[in-house]
Amino acid sequence: MRGSRCVQGGRCAASGSGCLDFGLTAGYDRLEMREELLESLVCPACEDGSWQLESDQSQGTGVVERGRLICATCGARYLISDGIVDLLPDPDDLILRERAGWERFLKGATEELDDAWILALPRIDGRVTSNAESIAHWGRQASNFEQLIQHVGLSGNETVLELGAGRCWASAFLARRGCQVVALDVVRAREAGGLETGTVYLDHHTPYFERVLASMEKLPFRQGTFDLVLSVASIHHTTLLAQVVAECGRVLKTGGRLALTSEPCIRIFREKRVENAETDAGINEHVYNVLDYRRAFGQAGLKATFYLPGALLALLQEQRPEIRAGRLKTWLLGLTRLMWRGEAMRRVLRSQLANLLGLLLLEYGLTAIAERRLGMGVQ
Repeated sequence: MRGSRCVQGGRCAASGSGCLDFGLTAGYDRLEMREELLESLVCPACEDGSWQLESDQSQGTGVVERGRLICATCGARYLISDGIVDLLPDPDDLILRERAGWERFLKGATEELDDAWILALPRIDGRVTSNAESIAHWGRQASNFEQLIQHVGLSGNETVLELGAGRCWASAFLARRGCQVVALDVVRAREAGGLETGTVYLDHHTPYFERVLASMEKLPFRQGTFDLVLSVASIHHTTLLAQVVAECGRVLKTGGRLALTSEPCIRIFREKRVENAETDAGINEHVYNVLDYRRAFGQAGLKATFYLPGALLALLQEQRPEIRAGRLKTWLLGLTRLMWRGEAMRRVLRSQLANLLGLLLLEYGLTAIAERRLGMGVQ
């Protein structure tokens, strides 16, 4: 049945009935958006949250297979298809470059787009690939992510936004933990590692999570929507770090947290230029130092705590002995391993001061949790 309804601020404009928080609901099909998502969405064009929903759906189910969102204020129209809400009807050149870059980067990478690989993320092994470099890379990502999740200490009922969700493996993990998750990215196509890949998890009995095509630089959500905003090697893709962090602070509830890991963090005084396979493909890669991150957190009214990344901890504990670094860095790592053997020195090396010094002078991935505290407003 085709229907058209108005939804305003999470309440039906016609009936006045309230909407539920978007969350886990048994029986929803993998290709359907839940109407409850509209409670938190705002129009990217005018920032209003009054919607007219046109959809093909069963009356009263509260789910949408295909349809359109029409802003009741400015008339902007957004498509819903295959469960993905497209809030980027006119993407700018940077977004088009990012999409094309990922398509080039993954062209011919059939193994990485295979269901078995996707379902194994983030810790792939020899059952998925014989590529030792890929196993090592994703092993580092997995260690960083697992360590971050320990620091976050999920209760299992958080509302979570994942920035740059890509293949949606982290969103799927959080959904399995009971969280109410929205995966956000500017890339849609599965062949480019985009949000369509999330269907693989939903096909394999992962609890439902929403997928929204939108920019992290202008998040299409109401203020104070989420308990947790997560970025795994994604936030550095923006050229506007302070703006993105401010947007994260805006959509967080008081006490909500922005959690980052596997974010490149260069030492101070080094030129901020990236040359790698991703940039060669046209992907928007950028690097920042710890001072840039601290400045962005402060301007957004967020109080940050920095942690040693899980991959570095694995090296210090000699769980992953391979070292590919310059002579000085290798020497420093060896010295730090010796220090790590003593419990007192381990406490020192885990301290905020040691972390900040390490991020300033060395180069390892940033892991940080920044909290929006009571009385700390968004600047």
